[in-house]
Amino acid sequence: MDAKKRGEPGEVKMTLEQVRAVCDRAHALGKKVAAHVQSAEGVRIAALGGVDTVEHGAPFTEEALAALRDRGGALVVTYSPAVPCARLPHEATRLNEISSYNSEVVMRGMTEGARQAAEAGVAVGLGTDASCPFCMQAGTWRELVYFQKVLGVPAAEALRAATIGNARILGLERETGSVAAGKSADLLLVAADPLEDLRALRAPRYVSAQGRLLRRPRPKRDTEIERLLDRLTEEL
Repeated sequence: MDAKKRGEPGEVKMTLEQVRAVCDRAHALGKKVAAHVQSAEGVRIAALGGVDTVEHGAPFTEEALAALRDRGGALVVTYSPAVPCARLPHEATRLNEISSYNSEVVMRGMTEGARQAAEAGVAVGLGTDASCPFCMQAGTWRELVYFQKVLGVPAAEALRAATIGNARILGLERETGSVAAGKSADLLLVAADPLEDLRALRAPRYVSAQGRLLRRPRPKRDTEIERLLDRLTEEL
């Protein structure tokens, strides 16, 4: 959104040596490192520098993919801001021409990187990139729909990525991410089968978080933005 050059959505801000220093220190303290990356060069530096997760993403080199795979790293795609900023009209996004063009570059690069990662055996997770424009408070369901439609994968793959897939990426698969005895009771009850249509996740009847039950949640919604996003989701 702050791009200054057409075709360069994310300026590289750190050298390979700097990224390695950060990762070495963080890993020595038992911490994971996530890198905000939207360019091929940024992906290369992040992967070779030792990051655990590449957030957003772009096309990979074979060397970068191998480095990320060999240490059990992952790519986390975030379509919730990328798709609307790329595909909604200027009057809706308030972006200039360069930023709109580069949003499309980000979306396509993210998609290519995710396909490369999946083929190479690198885990692919998903997230909303919360606080960005068009990332709505109750919009995680839409991220799954984007993931399914843009990547062209079955609904079950999107659901796995959002649940046990994300849990494994964070090292939390023993605590959450699937329904099993001893795990945190994090559950949604919906009126229809999300394997048939992921939009069923839009209106959960019950939410259970660590055993606490919320009946018929009613989060705040911006009706105008929801209308724009509904139309966009249908057109994908």
